Amino acid sequence: MSADENRPDVACIGVKPAEPPCVGVFYWTFKRLFTDMLPLAQATSDGIAITHGEHPILWKKVDAVARLSVANSYSALPRGRVVYHLGTSRFSLYADRCIPQDWLKEAARQFRLPDGGYDVRRDRHYRCGRCLRNFVSDDAGNTD
Repeated sequence: MSADENRPDVACIGVKPAEPPCVGVFYWTFKRLFTDMLPLAQATSDGIAITHGEHPILWKKVDAVARLSVANSYSALPRGRVVYHLGTSRFSLYADRCIPQDWLKEAARQFRLPDGGYDVRRDRHYRCGRCLRNFVSDDAGNTD
């Protein structure tokens, strides 16, 4: 079996990166990784971080390509984002907890993140429908 046969199925939607490293957004559909990324030099800076892409926009493209019938909300499936922080000169790979470690490594490879130059982070914005069903708000039961 060749190395390519063992590789996860990845689909880049939108602009394919021309040079490493990249920032952007991605979805994991339990068997495929869908990405929308741009090289760092072409992405948008807010003075604190450099990023690219929006999940609702990518979701429409993913749904059109993959014809997913599992959900009609962009937040239903596990997703993530790659951001470059100007202050630390490091990348953050924000990702839903439901995405397995091997797929996070594949996302880092696809975004061409430097070895040792990024951190995997969890964030409340990156929770899929399954995570949200199991989530109890920090404010639950608060009567203030």
